Amino acid sequence: MDNNLDIEIERFSEGTCYTAYRLFGVHADGNGALTFRVWAPDAECVHLVGDFNDWNISAALMECIREGVYEITLKDIPLYSNYKYAVTRKDGSVYLMADPYAFHAETNGGSASKVWFEKEPFKWEDEEYLEQRHGRDSEKSPVNIYEVHAAGWRRCEDGSYYDYEKLSLELVPYVKDMGYTHIEFMPLMEYSNEDSLGYETTGYFALTSRFGTPEGFMKLVNQAHKAGVGVILDWSAGKEGEFDYLKGQVRSFILSSAMYLLKECHADGLRIGNLIAFRNEAGDTILKSLSEMVRIHVPDAIICAAGAGMGQIVTKEPCEGGLGLDYMWNDGWTKDTLSYISTDLFFRKQQHNRLTFPLSHAYSERHLISVSHKDVGRGLKSLIDKMPGEYEEKFAGLRGFMMFFMSQPGKKLIFMGSEFGQFDEWDYKRGLEWNLLDYETHKKTLEYVKDLNYFYLEHPQLWEIDSSWKGFQWINAEDSENSVISYWRIAFDGSRLMFAVNFSGSAKERYRIDVPDERVYKEIINSDEEKYGGSGMVNPCDITPVKYQGSRRGQYIEVNLPPFGAVVLE
Repeated sequence: MDNNLDIEIERFSEGTCYTAYRLFGVHADGNGALTFRVWAPDAECVHLVGDFNDWNISAALMECIREGVYEITLKDIPLYSNYKYAVTRKDGSVYLMADPYAFHAETNGGSASKVWFEKEPFKWEDEEYLEQRHGRDSEKSPVNIYEVHAAGWRRCEDGSYYDYEKLSLELVPYVKDMGYTHIEFMPLMEYSNEDSLGYETTGYFALTSRFGTPEGFMKLVNQAHKAGVGVILDWSAGKEGEFDYLKGQVRSFILSSAMYLLKECHADGLRIGNLIAFRNEAGDTILKSLSEMVRIHVPDAIICAAGAGMGQIVTKEPCEGGLGLDYMWNDGWTKDTLSYISTDLFFRKQQHNRLTFPLSHAYSERHLISVSHKDVGRGLKSLIDKMPGEYEEKFAGLRGFMMFFMSQPGKKLIFMGSEFGQFDEWDYKRGLEWNLLDYETHKKTLEYVKDLNYFYLEHPQLWEIDSSWKGFQWINAEDSENSVISYWRIAFDGSRLMFAVNFSGSAKERYRIDVPDERVYKEIINSDEEKYGGSGMVNPCDITPVKYQGSRRGQYIEVNLPPFGAVVLE
């Protein structure tokens, strides 16, 4: 046996082979021959079956080249042929197994793997983007993510899916134009059924064939990078109890799946969906191995996680008792905030702490705050429909909330459709209701969110110091009677932006805010501007402080706060 192959199989068994997809699966030699290789540790023997041999279980016996590792080399097998491994157990029973390392697979009820290989290496054109990414510290940079369900963003006129190519032609320019920094795709690794939304992974190296080929996905990422947009993927390391992480071969399998997406597909990051699946020592170990592997081989990729933590600080370095991940979704912030905005106006005074309490643990991790698919579907109402009040009030509430969301500590993620106020809960069986943009209020809401995204990008106060109290300071967190909060966001150079958010349904004219100096303040954005669909309750160009000994800081300014509105001053 080839010595290099022997070394790779040894590393695979030890759990330190991060490119096991090059070792197993289907690989072409360039001369028309394909080698199939699989790990089947409990097999008596293994046969390769498929379209090319009429699924004859005894037609193609694979050679055991090392304990548990089987391979066979055949010629003249067409691309996209269906295949499986017929594994004979030691008791003589036979079962058909899909290839765990397949790059392509059947969907729509089929479970076979498909023969796929690159006829020639993909020609990437994203060198400039990757070079810029390499020099960027995401913690001190803007991160504003647009979460997408690929089957439910848009549909063709006949109801069929957009493929990877059509997504690259329409989704990428849309995200770029809207001012988002990243697209995050809900799971695109092959999955069993549509109802799972991709979270029941069946192919850890196979980008789902629902939308095209692996090459098609690479073209999508390439197009995004050329537009300056990053791509993050929801990625599963298995459901609770699905894998034995103590086995070296399993660790190599899981880590290689991550490496395939980051290294071969040029993904900019991964989001681990449910940390509770790792609430044991073995899960702890594999996550630390993941963070170490990424730091060494793809050091500028982002790894974030959601779900229940494991007792330690997820985003601390392993040497400090953490897992070494980059960001943790701040699920507590989302739960408290969405509960508050769903509360009837009459009861908001009693719920005021739901706005302020999340700040008490905002810096316990490097956080990402989100309103994701799990917050706006399946009976939970869309974001705009969570807002109390009549039609116009809901839009005002959405605009005020979006300003509040964008100005809170932590990187940002918002689910598709929220940006233009889709009222219906999202449904993966159809696309978003883009026809709503024919209505002026929805169109103006989209323009507001677009301007807000660019406002975020242009103001380092909102992202340079997201993980420390040095970047945030309360002005008044206690005005529950008026349902108003005010605070500063601060940049490295000490420059500040003042935010005041009115969560009540009544206007607050000449609302007093204590300020630390006598300089003139200017309003730079207001969620109630007429161009955004608001009533136009804005503030004058110059707001001069008034000296007053009763003020905690010696002077105050007076601002007009529209109902459900938010204003920013500098």
